[in-house]
Amino acid sequence: MTGRPARSVIAPILLAALTFALSGCGGRTAAAPARVAARIKSISTTQLPEQVGGLDVQAESVPQSIKANTSSYARSIGFFSLRKAKLVEATLEVIRLTPNANSASSGFQTSLIGQVSGSLPEALTLSGHTVYQSTGTGATLEVWFSGSELFILTIRSSFPTPRSLTESALALGPQ
Repeated sequence: MTGRPARSVIAPILLAALTFALSGCGGRTAAAPARVAARIKSISTTQLPEQVGGLDVQAESVPQSIKANTSSYARSIGFFSLRKAKLVEATLEVIRLTPNANSASSGFQTSLIGQVSGSLPEALTLSGHTVYQSTGTGATLEVWFSGSELFILTIRSSFPTPRSLTESALALGPQ
């Protein structure tokens, strides 16, 4: 499989996740309305290692409409592809949440995770973190919180070692 088909599977999932994660949680468990932010800043690759799980980290562009969102729980966001040569094996979103997000609240987390994944995914414990996992056609979506950061890892279903990739991404911790 070439890089293009992988991107066609991963990109729609990622863009949907970005849209939901950045909008205020409209569910009944959301704590407070999203704070008005001037602009969402970008997270650069210099804040991540060159490789995660043996895959090269490459920054991808975040659509201007997302960066200009003024009613968001995000204060900064990074969208990265994880590649083996040119083939996209996974994508990683790192979203730094505003203090108004109440990211420590289980109600807030459940609401946001449900919006990102489209349902309440299975909760797993990996490397001491709770990771919410859902599988779809061609990809697995894994979501977790670390401090005031939200991580969304989308892995191609054909990737041979998804658990080790997730554990490598979990080690990134708060940026």
